[in-house]
Amino acid sequence: MFQRVRYVIVMVLTFVVLFSSTACSRDPIRLGFIGSLTSKNSQLSIDGRNALQLGIKQVNTTGGINGRSLELVVKDDGASTEIALQKHAEFVEEGIELIIGHMTSNMAEAVEQSQSNQLLFLSPSMSTSLLTGLDDYFIRTAPLTDNQALTFFELVDQLSVKQAVIVYDLMNAEYSERMAKYAQFLNDQNWSIGLSLVPFDSRIDELEVVAKNILSYDEAELVLLISQSIDTAVLAQHLKKENDNLILASVSWSMTEDLILNGGTAVDGMYFIGVLKSEKPSQAKLDFEQAFFEQYQYEPSFVSYMTYDAFNVMLDALKATKSYDADAIKEAILGMGTIQGIDEAYSIDAYGDNDKGYSMYQLINNQFVPIFQ
Repeated sequence: MFQRVRYVIVMVLTFVVLFSSTACSRDPIRLGFIGSLTSKNSQLSIDGRNALQLGIKQVNTTGGINGRSLELVVKDDGASTEIALQKHAEFVEEGIELIIGHMTSNMAEAVEQSQSNQLLFLSPSMSTSLLTGLDDYFIRTAPLTDNQALTFFELVDQLSVKQAVIVYDLMNAEYSERMAKYAQFLNDQNWSIGLSLVPFDSRIDELEVVAKNILSYDEAELVLLISQSIDTAVLAQHLKKENDNLILASVSWSMTEDLILNGGTAVDGMYFIGVLKSEKPSQAKLDFEQAFFEQYQYEPSFVSYMTYDAFNVMLDALKATKSYDADAIKEAILGMGTIQGIDEAYSIDAYGDNDKGYSMYQLINNQFVPIFQ
């Protein structure tokens, strides 16, 4: 009788252990996403979030990672450092260590202040040089801001521009001001064109007044707008209304669908400094574009591709390690060597920075067409 009772107890305990183990393996791996989803910059983060949701859906449809599905927790940073820090604290409380975001460089201070929490941020689009060369918990798949300034002068050379104005939004000063002042430094060292810098703050300044200030530089042939899409569209309308011969250019920050919707003919023919694009799209890129359009009924923007790249880096790291904490994933990413992105092969160095490049685009028939490659 005693032997039979012991046998039953052993079988019950074995079942409990097996059931617990199975249940644990079915717990989802939780990833965070954070970006500005309710400000004027929201389209950038929405495009990134949508790409990430699509990638997670594709992984879960094919069985997840080691039998575990992925779960995405989305948070809005409100384009505010204070709000971002509150959201970081929520991630910590919820046990989420792996975060894709932020999406704009003005969140650099929030990322710096959260380093002690060991939240791993993998950003698709924060290009600020403020976080360059640091052994921290910040990794990016976006090319660095300084390289955009170099590409700007390629445009200057191609168009034989002698006088230019760079207009930059202080709302995202970690990115925009850095790029403008680095361009000024490069000009002083190598180009020596007539170059003027015009700062503004989209949070408080009237764009019509900003446009009048730009137009006061009446010898300018080219205006580079370092601003988000809607502000770029509105400024372009004001500038083109007064001087249709003015050459307009902008940066990847504004290369989203709402620039085209709000800019109309004023942005047609405009130049853009964007992330390098392969001459012949890969099958992976074509498949992503088709899946994205079927899911959301609009074409992916540059940040959609970059976020999908970031997700695939995170995915490969998750597959490579059995531990899903920040330290293990960071080590796995930094040890990847050459990474095949959706548009180009690149590598991430020991400080989480990469060697991606930029190229020039022109908006033609509502399409961002690569030029000068």
